[in-house]
Amino acid sequence: MSASELRVERLEPEGLGLALDALGSWLDAVGPLACLALESTGPPERRSAEILEVAVLLLDPGAGAVGLAHTRLRPSRAIPRSLRRSAGASAADDA
Repeated sequence: MSASELRVERLEPEGLGLALDALGSWLDAVGPLACLALESTGPPERRSAEILEVAVLLLDPGAGAVGLAHTRLRPSRAIPRSLRRSAGASAADDA
């Protein structure tokens, strides 16, 4: 993945189910915050597990919008059918 593939979108927090006003004083205390989420093909203890998607949520104190960046990665093996449904993946996302 290159930096050019990962773009930050500015979104309204309500559209993501976030109540920034509830986090306001905490964000003021800790400063800007980045939350990282990974979607994988299995638990970390499985050596065959691979990362499918990376997402970053950027929260800035006093900002009216949040930043969201995400990208899907192509695994080297087929994605299990049961995981395709929950991850929103299709056979086209397979290696």
